[in-house]
Amino acid sequence: MALRRAKVKSVALVTADTGEGATTAENRNEPMVPNQQIEGIASDVLVEGVESSEMAHNGQKLGEILVEQGVIDEAAVDAALAKQAESGDRLGAVLVAEKAVTTAELASALAHQYGLARASLTNLSFDPIAVALIPEETARDLGALAYARTQGVVHVVISDPARPGLIAQLKELIDQPVSLALG
Repeated sequence: MALRRAKVKSVALVTADTGEGATTAENRNEPMVPNQQIEGIASDVLVEGVESSEMAHNGQKLGEILVEQGVIDEAAVDAALAKQAESGDRLGAVLVAEKAVTTAELASALAHQYGLARASLTNLSFDPIAVALIPEETARDLGALAYARTQGVVHVVISDPARPGLIAQLKELIDQPVSLALG
C-alpha cells in the first residue's frame, strides 16, 4: 500500500512511553519515533483499557482555549458561535472557514482540550506495517493513520478527537495497545 502524503491533511498527536527496562523498537527492528518530532507531550493516551468509545476532554470549551492562547478574542468566538448556530457546523470548522484561526492553531487548541500531543506528519517516519493496520479507505473515513510501532504500541495520528465512536473503531481494527496523537 503506497502512502500518499499529499492527500493526508491532518495534524497528528503523538504520545511516548519511556518506561525503563522495556524492549525497544530498535531491538525488534521497528522504526523509532524520535522525540524531537513530538510536541507538547503531556501524557500518554492509550486506547487499550479505555471503557468509553469517545475521547474525553478537559471540560474547557474550544472558544475559551483559543482566547486563553491569545489566538482570537471573545468577539470572534461570539461571531463564530452565531454562524455555527445558523449552519450547524462545528465551531472549529466555522473559525477556520472564516479565517479567524489557522488549522495549526485549531489543532493546538484541540490537542490542549483532549490532552493530546501534536505531531506533524511531514516530520514522521512511516512504518509500512503500521500503516497497513488500518485499510486506506477506513483511514480516510476515520481521519486516522497508524504510522509507527514502538514497544508494543501502535502510534496513530488522528484528525478529529471528537469523532463519535473513534476509539471503538480503532479498538476493533487494531488488536494492540494504541497511542493517539493529533495531527
